Amino acid sequence: MKKIIAANWKMSGSKDFIKKYFNYFEKNIKNTSRNNIIIFPSYPHLAEVNSYKKINKSFELGAQHCHHNNEVAQTSCVSAAMLNDIGCNFVLVGHSEWRSLNNEDNLSKILESVINNNMTPIFCIGENYSQKENSKTQSVIDNQLQNILDNKILFENCKIIIAYEPVWAIGTGTIPDINIIEFIHSYIKSKLAQKLSSAQEKDIIVLYGGSVSTKNIKEIFSAKSVDGVLIGGASLNVEEFTKICNEKL
Repeated sequence: MKKIIAANWKMSGSKDFIKKYFNYFEKNIKNTSRNNIIIFPSYPHLAEVNSYKKINKSFELGAQHCHHNNEVAQTSCVSAAMLNDIGCNFVLVGHSEWRSLNNEDNLSKILESVINNNMTPIFCIGENYSQKENSKTQSVIDNQLQNILDNKILFENCKIIIAYEPVWAIGTGTIPDINIIEFIHSYIKSKLAQKLSSAQEKDIIVLYGGSVSTKNIKEIFSAKSVDGVLIGGASLNVEEFTKICNEKL
């Protein structure tokens, strides 16, 4: 099974950065890489990155979020239909940095809009430090997964990818104990498989995100329930990201 290596550039990048990034990436990515690579640039750079995707075809394009409606008079928002039109295959939904600033009531509608526009959502979940310290990780995950469980049609015709990102680990250089990662990923797969008749554990893809780097990538993938990674800061270093993509995982 291919592993997913996803790069979340967040609010970073420029035309010059992208040119230099892909000049290196295209020369050094191995044709033998069996990993499924996805890059999530910011909105202004989607078209620029997509131009390299058309040439190189070694990665897929994703967006960092979208609005839940396709046609609405809403200044500053971007619809799933627009993202599909520009060449996106994936959309991040519910990233913790987005959750901290926005109302979460429409997450289920966003997931549905992404699917209806022929893209795959990567649904981000995870606990913060206070919740971890108070042993609330599983209850937090349960509550966040309700966005899927309350709308079973989401799993009928396509797969939703889950990204488990412990908020307290993002940008810290620290990851949970590998046994904890294995447990949480297995818990997510089991939880969804039990509630959704159309899903089996082996079909549910769960990524890990939070301080992923070349230093810990092999350790993270030693957990059998980890199907891929969502990389933040390390993905902006093209040499480090390319090295991760070329790993035999």
